[in-house]
Amino acid sequence: MSRAKKILYILITSVLSYVWMIAMAYVTDYGITGIDAILPCLFALGCVVIWNTLKGILSGVYSKKDYWCAVPVSVVVSIAQVIGHLVDMDSKSVGNIGLFDVVCIPILLIFYMAVMLLLLGYIKSRTSDGRSARQRIDRHLFNRKYSYIVLVLIIILCYMPYYLTLFPGNMGKDTFESIDMCLNNIAWSNHHPVFYTLLMDAVIGLTSKVCSLTVSMGLFTLLQMILCACTYAYVVQRISAHIGDVWAILALLLYALHPVSAMFAMYLSKDVLFSCALVMLICAMWDVLVKESVRGWIRVDVFLLLTMLLRNNGIFIVVLLGIVLFIVFLKGSIKKSAKCGVHFMAAVAVFALFRLVTGAILDVNSSSFAESLSVPLQQVGYVIVNDGDSIAEADAEYLSRLMPFEDVERAFTLGYTDTYKFDAAFDDEYLNADKGAFMKTWVHMLPTHFDEYVKAYLAQTIGYWHYGETNTLCTEGVWEDNTVQVAGIDIIEKMTGVSFRTVISKLMLGMRKAPILCIFTSMAMQLYALIIYMSISVWMGNGKKEIICSLPLLLLWITVMIAAPASCLFRYMYPFFMMWPFIATLGTKGIFVKNE
Repeated sequence: MSRAKKILYILITSVLSYVWMIAMAYVTDYGITGIDAILPCLFALGCVVIWNTLKGILSGVYSKKDYWCAVPVSVVVSIAQVIGHLVDMDSKSVGNIGLFDVVCIPILLIFYMAVMLLLLGYIKSRTSDGRSARQRIDRHLFNRKYSYIVLVLIIILCYMPYYLTLFPGNMGKDTFESIDMCLNNIAWSNHHPVFYTLLMDAVIGLTSKVCSLTVSMGLFTLLQMILCACTYAYVVQRISAHIGDVWAILALLLYALHPVSAMFAMYLSKDVLFSCALVMLICAMWDVLVKESVRGWIRVDVFLLLTMLLRNNGIFIVVLLGIVLFIVFLKGSIKKSAKCGVHFMAAVAVFALFRLVTGAILDVNSSSFAESLSVPLQQVGYVIVNDGDSIAEADAEYLSRLMPFEDVERAFTLGYTDTYKFDAAFDDEYLNADKGAFMKTWVHMLPTHFDEYVKAYLAQTIGYWHYGETNTLCTEGVWEDNTVQVAGIDIIEKMTGVSFRTVISKLMLGMRKAPILCIFTSMAMQLYALIIYMSISVWMGNGKKEIICSLPLLLLWITVMIAAPASCLFRYMYPFFMMWPFIATLGTKGIFVKNE
């Protein structure tokens, strides 16, 4: 490279990196005028990425196929990052996109496309004849006779400080409502899956005569922790089989030492066991796709059923997954497609039968219609708060009857519908009496308030697509909602006089805020990682099985985006956190190791 060209490339790299730094400062609120240590770091990162990408472009490393893979992903991430910064939760409003926002999109796009091209170039170098993947050598570290039990015990041992500090468990409002159902203090309801509440009821029933309710819940938490540890240990073993012991050890460290893993293992909510079921479903699906067997399909059936039983959106995930797989298999084999259809329909039929029988025996009440209207209610509430005077008279009359406008303005919280729909002034009976009336009102307001509807939707779902949004991650439970005789006991403090609680809080805060580490708890980053993984699978031309196994996670995200009750609840997307090490090994097997 001549001196003149080198100077030119340095100039181009510096300018693009500086412009990207400014754009990132703007869309992430780092601040442009203030002195922030992260800004020079961004500039340095930009220089490294853009300089190496330019070298690859000029040397002809990248093909048209590479650009077709890089551009869509870069466009999605860039637009999401720009639009996300317009949402202001504190002021209960979403700003309009301006000229500088539009300018930032192509600037960010260039950088993210450069990152994607570097990644694709690296994959090419690993899979080329000159630098082929290494042959995997099985040391069977995690496949020995008692290795599974050892893995489970290691994970549980790492979780015990959290368990003993927050005994009898990490609880919240949903936990206490389920306990109230078990104690018949309130009527049983599908608001919390009946199957999960029945599991809790079984533990309470078996132990209530010999111990207090606090101890009973402690035992239930311990059982849930063991199930989580068993799931993690199984995934570690699968990773070892797919790509080797080194990656399996890294996965074990994530599962055993990451504080989020420990906190959610003892968080008493249906979301945790649902996540375990979805993880096991993906593993079972991979086995069936690689080699069909009766035993494999039985495992798929079991985890399909558990996915539906443990969370209310599970039925939608399973039905959509069944339709997609039926179509995919239909192109290859009618017999295989028919078999897939039968198994999925059988699982749905058993689920429907369970709902029918338990509904009759336990007299289970259906959830309020408001539970299905999180997004529409958020949109209507946003209009009332920000532009209530412009609502048509007939629509205003109905909505004010549902909840007086002054009460909506008091109770409305941007990105969180529960404060609105569960407020004492909200007339739930009026809503349930004529469900069609609300939907007619919502549809009638759509043309004239389309802009407000879009803004409200963006705020209601921001945590699931905009990087940087995290919630409290269930740090220490929500004991102020305790309606039963369950007492929190810090066993470590009682025994030693020293509490581990402050350490837990700092660890969780670090996982949310620390650079690099915060990626693990960003639902948007996990989504982008899944999109990149699926895009690369298509780019490599051999990712049919990998893409199919990724579908449950993608369908989970879609169902949350349709009916998210809160803008950023990590527990709704917890399967992403649990599953990405396994998904990653499926995609990198051909890059880092040769075929088995």
